[in-house]
Amino acid sequence: MAQLIVGVVVFALAAAVIGLFARLADLTSQVGAPAGDLPPPDTPPRPLAEARLGAEATQWPAELADLPEQPLAYVVVFGATCNSCHRIASGATGSLDLNPRPAIVISCPTERRGADFAAAHPLVTSHPYAIDVGGEWLRGNFGVGTSPAILAFAHGRLRSAHTFTSAPMLRNLPAPDPEQTDAEEAHPHAGASAPTS
Repeated sequence: MAQLIVGVVVFALAAAVIGLFARLADLTSQVGAPAGDLPPPDTPPRPLAEARLGAEATQWPAELADLPEQPLAYVVVFGATCNSCHRIASGATGSLDLNPRPAIVISCPTERRGADFAAAHPLVTSHPYAIDVGGEWLRGNFGVGTSPAILAFAHGRLRSAHTFTSAPMLRNLPAPDPEQTDAEEAHPHAGASAPTS
């Protein structure tokens, strides 16, 4: 009987340690370079391989309801628990100079944390923004669970998704490929099953 109890305890401890390392890896991926060690401004954003290009949301947050009507729309994704996101949203790396002007989605554990993030960063509240509790809307519709990220949409359909660590990197954001756009409109499900890297 004692061996069974010890075995259960060892198994529970091993599971807890594995969970701890998984959480540490997730946090490490969200923490960017220190402010003094920013990438050069000509560094391009990195594509998000897990994003479902060609995907469309079944429903948009009310604050972003006009985005699906736009021929090109950008959405910047910030995480309320992400250090790089706080640094970028504070304006420490520069402004979010994109044309068209981006909307912002704050992925956060609770509505309150999202509201606190927005209140702490006037750069966020100067753009249209929505709060995505648990990142459910982003992950459920587009497969995006990484922040900071920049998503490009054409008429509500995800055309590209990249991660970045400073605002100047957005100047090097590749434009969505017009041939890919035409092909996905002709075959709407083609882009959703083959992530790009």
